[in-house]
Amino acid sequence: MIMRGVIICFCMLPVLAGLAGIGFPAFGWFPPLGSDQFSLAPLSMLFDQPGIWHSIRLSLFTAVISTFLSYWLAMMLLAYLYDTRRSGWVFRFISPLLSVPHIT
Repeated sequence: MIMRGVIICFCMLPVLAGLAGIGFPAFGWFPPLGSDQFSLAPLSMLFDQPGIWHSIRLSLFTAVISTFLSYWLAMMLLAYLYDTRRSGWVFRFISPLLSVPHIT
């Protein structure tokens, strides 16, 4: 049980370091550039930029639509190929490709 906690902590360290690496500068603390006090001024400057809200909406819209479209196209392809002669070849070809991102 202790080993499980150690492994989880070990895996979370890079994630926490990355969050700290973007979080501290976002709140004004970035000593290499002379900013050594926390403040909301950098976030205020970001949100005061003209067109930032349009950019945020466009990014969110693109993310949702592209996710939905890719899922829908994949399901339509699988539905089209289901129970055909080519389906065995496609499923054998796809299965190693699907496992690669999960290995690394």
